[in-house]
Amino acid sequence: MKTIFWLAVISLFAFFSGSAEVLAESKDHPVIKPVPGSSASSEPDYKRFHAYTFRYKENGKRIEKTVKGQYWGLNYKYFKENGEMDKSVSALETIENFKQAAMERNASILAESNSELIFVLPMSDGSNIWTRVYCNNWSGYYQLFIVEEKGFKKSLTFGAEEIKKQLDEKGHVAIYGILFDTDKASLKSESEKPLQEIVKLMQDYPTLKIELQGHTDNQGSKDHNLELSQRRAETVQAYLVASGIDDSRLAAKGYGLSQPIATNDTEEGRAKNRRVELVKKETLENSQVGIKRSGDKQPVDVSDTNFAGLVDAADKSNSVGDRIEAVDYLKKAILSIWDDVPLTARNIRLVSDLKNYTSKKDNIYRQGETIYITSQLLGYTLERIGDGYQINITTDFLVLDETGKVLGGQEEVYKFDHTSPIPNTEFSLDLTYTLTGLPGGVYKIQTKINDKNSAKSTSFENIIEIR
Repeated sequence: MKTIFWLAVISLFAFFSGSAEVLAESKDHPVIKPVPGSSASSEPDYKRFHAYTFRYKENGKRIEKTVKGQYWGLNYKYFKENGEMDKSVSALETIENFKQAAMERNASILAESNSELIFVLPMSDGSNIWTRVYCNNWSGYYQLFIVEEKGFKKSLTFGAEEIKKQLDEKGHVAIYGILFDTDKASLKSESEKPLQEIVKLMQDYPTLKIELQGHTDNQGSKDHNLELSQRRAETVQAYLVASGIDDSRLAAKGYGLSQPIATNDTEEGRAKNRRVELVKKETLENSQVGIKRSGDKQPVDVSDTNFAGLVDAADKSNSVGDRIEAVDYLKKAILSIWDDVPLTARNIRLVSDLKNYTSKKDNIYRQGETIYITSQLLGYTLERIGDGYQINITTDFLVLDETGKVLGGQEEVYKFDHTSPIPNTEFSLDLTYTLTGLPGGVYKIQTKINDKNSAKSTSFENIIEIR
């Protein structure tokens, strides 16, 4: 039996987020980097503005998408240590490397074959990087065609007095003119005007206290966005303090992607979600007291550990039409018994992709085809880390033949170490496996789930057929 190699998680190279600006003498794109071991074999074809057509199929229909923006045409070869061209690297290996790295950055895969890959990588500044990897079944050689498509931008349209009016009426206001370098917390020069309006606001109203909130869209991981939004909020706070505003009047809090105000399915929506908000301190304090229902009835006073009482309180809130409070009580009810729930994986499905969670119609795969598995995880321990709640899960996997003989596997294939500002009881366990070296036949993929915050573990199996 041939050795089984696991290719699913460890990619051989990485995308590096950075500025979309590029120096003319650069031989590589600043974000889409070549596979290690390969280097440019000719000067790049760079154009500051150019149109390139990407061709792919969507729902069986042929699409021709012409994208305009900064353009790169790049040629790469693999080289051995002695400088000779390395023809041992197949087109499929090149495609697989780019695909895995693209998926790790939440790129959309539009086309994939043994000789071509087309994907779109969203950037935090609203731009999209369209990329075509073309190999034409070559060994040791590939081409990249890259177009940076600029996204939607929105700027501040009002000054200090309008900000104050919004704070008085709504308790919060979104400021869209505060801009940061891509994937960083450093301010862009065009942020000066809206920041000075906030300084003026704080100077004109010396008793005003605000929380500076950082928010992102859903591009990238939750952990990364949470940390980035916190640093950006602190950067704004530091600017105001440096401008003479008393630090005691300010608080900085990052919320990452947890509080969208628009859909993340469009660029316009994602641009609205990437924002800095000002929130009056008294608004925050009042919201922590509880929501009053009609007739000035106070919220029900019930212990957060009383499951039956919390469910009853939710029912009473729902009966008077307060759906938000009903949901809050139900969430507390779930948390009151969460630690006693056994670690369980359910709703386990083979899917054809992890973007849209489309169920796979069968369990049949071609040799080397990627296997996507999704499941819902319950009963994991929520560890308190500072003011946050940590989920710490690892998974092991084994491949067995029909007789139960173990053919290969790996421990701690996936590691999910996630901290959120709220206790999250909804967790989608998404797995990606790519197996090589297996002949045709029926196999069992066994996944074991380990909760590092407790001694809990569970496992499940998926039966697949390779043809």
